[in-house]
Amino acid sequence: MDILRYIIKYNHWWNAGEINKNMTQDIKRSEFEQIMDLLDSKRITMLVGPRRCGMTTLLYQSIDELLKRGVKPSNIIFFDGDDALIFDSHITIGDIFSIYERDILGNNVEDINEKVYIVVDNISFLKDWSLYLKNYLKEYPNIKFIMSSSIASNIFKIAKEELISKMDIINIFPLKTNQFVDSHLFFNADSMNFTSLLPKVSLFEDPKQYFESLREKMPNLLFYENKINNIVNKYLLAGGYPEFRETSKIDLWQKRTNQDIISHGFFRDIMSLYSIKNPYKLVELFYYLAKNDGNTFSYNSIGQELKLDNETVLEYITFLRKAGYLIIETVYSKHSYFEYKSPKRILFLDNGIRNSIVRETSMNIDLKKKCARTSLNFLAFMSCLDNNWNLFYESKNNHNIVIDKINSNLVIKPKFTNNVTPDDFSKIDDNTINIVVTSSLLDYKDNTYYIPFWLVN
Repeated sequence: MDILRYIIKYNHWWNAGEINKNMTQDIKRSEFEQIMDLLDSKRITMLVGPRRCGMTTLLYQSIDELLKRGVKPSNIIFFDGDDALIFDSHITIGDIFSIYERDILGNNVEDINEKVYIVVDNISFLKDWSLYLKNYLKEYPNIKFIMSSSIASNIFKIAKEELISKMDIINIFPLKTNQFVDSHLFFNADSMNFTSLLPKVSLFEDPKQYFESLREKMPNLLFYENKINNIVNKYLLAGGYPEFRETSKIDLWQKRTNQDIISHGFFRDIMSLYSIKNPYKLVELFYYLAKNDGNTFSYNSIGQELKLDNETVLEYITFLRKAGYLIIETVYSKHSYFEYKSPKRILFLDNGIRNSIVRETSMNIDLKKKCARTSLNFLAFMSCLDNNWNLFYESKNNHNIVIDKINSNLVIKPKFTNNVTPDDFSKIDDNTINIVVTSSLLDYKDNTYYIPFWLVN
């Protein structure tokens, strides 16, 4: 096999001087700026997330930006660790690197007085990748690595602690509500003004500042309410995988979701990376959880339903969580023993995946509330991931979400109505802040913030 020919095909900018625009898209999600901020860092920039969330596009957009900044085209090399045409059991990163130095650079990397960018998609599928990276970081200070890895591959377990400490991890998940809205407003200059009116902080990070910003700009925001609600409804049904924007037809999208994202994710990632005793039972569990999304379970009750032992249920749910399909929440308690023993609330991370499995093709009031709760849990999950907080549910008798911020607690109540009774208030401790998610009411009283769902970010 002519490896060089395939490498040149991947890196067409070596000859063209620019990247094919079909690979970059016009819309850049917010994580792109995080990648740009790390370009001068000597640490590895590692994108980690579920498959099909846009990591490859972000890598190509990064290459495009490097070229626009005047980086010599030959100083940027890209390859995909999941490409069977290049990599087999014998080909390693070292082989690619040697060919690159010999045939493209015409020199050893350390002898070049310029920065060289090595961009790798699906790095974790490559043999001994962590050993090569560790050595290259030590030997070649002028190399900048920008890479991606499927979250299912569990790179934190494979890579040595010394290497992990030299990585800047950027989590890439399905689009959040505001990112989905941004993508649909991108080509409408007037509507893009809506984005500029939104608070610059997250609701969960600073509820007070978030509320005050909304209150100040609410007269202008109300102009967009109907349009944004329509886009949000589309998001709740289709989910946040970026490819939906290319189809916009829910039937076709759900077919692609089942064929590409679910099947490929299962059989390429989970089945190949983990020792699965019974693949059909894993799929059965996946569909069972989709039909019962948002309910609380004990592993024993799931095992009895599907005729699986508790250990296998726990193992399979852990695989699905690591692959970026599920969010697992325990009940909030000041005693960790009760958290461990309590039933688990299991939710799909993305509405589109869940709706594709159960064939929900149109929105109704009950489905909207269910999907909106999933969306809020996803936003809370991402905030906890970014800030190292802990995520819980308050009680199996309600849908409330608890974020333990170490020094204070947030209780998020997904009501989606403007009629809220005193029974809806929670007080876990003296530092509890309540956030009631309403239909359209924006207010603050009794240490409780009332925020319309279409403005939650």
